[in-house]
Amino acid sequence: SITRVSEKLHQRTSPSTMPFERALAFEILASLGGFTILTVAASTGSAVGFLVAAVCLVVTLQPLLKVAAGLAFQLAFAYAYLWGVEPRFKLKYGTYLAAPRWKRVSYHVSGMLGSPFAWLLVSVVARPLHPTFSGVLLWLAVGHMVFIVSQFLLALAGVRRVPLLGLLRLGSGGAAAWELRHRSGASRAA
Repeated sequence: SITRVSEKLHQRTSPSTMPFERALAFEILASLGGFTILTVAASTGSAVGFLVAAVCLVVTLQPLLKVAAGLAFQLAFAYAYLWGVEPRFKLKYGTYLAAPRWKRVSYHVSGMLGSPFAWLLVSVVARPLHPTFSGVLLWLAVGHMVFIVSQFLLALAGVRRVPLLGLLRLGSGGAAAWELRHRSGASRAA
């Protein structure tokens, strides 16, 4: 099947995998840990706590939001793996291909939102206690969103690869744009 071939090809470059359910449970626990640290930081005024909470939530909210969208769109997941330090969830490719294009685009767009939202959330909570640090977090949220939207726009314009970033369609923004280009009849080779 398409899914089995996709998984075999994918595991050539990502040999370290974890069952989907276990990885999802770990991701949820890590996210809850980030929210707990954020709550403690807000009550104690700890700038270090805010920073740790921000990093934890930036890493965990993006995949959780994307998995939630995938499950809502009835996409099935095969397993999880690490891409650098970022957790990723591998779809069963057959369910992805069978989904209507609007679901595939929406699935990738959901992945564009989690990390910038995490920076913004911690910025808002930290603002009364650490306004300067909150401003830095706000700029990180804006910068992260600009980076993701830039990937989207470059991929939408037909750029496939960017130095230091690699293939644009490996990120959520690039993948959403690739799906839109494909939908509009733009050449796959572009």
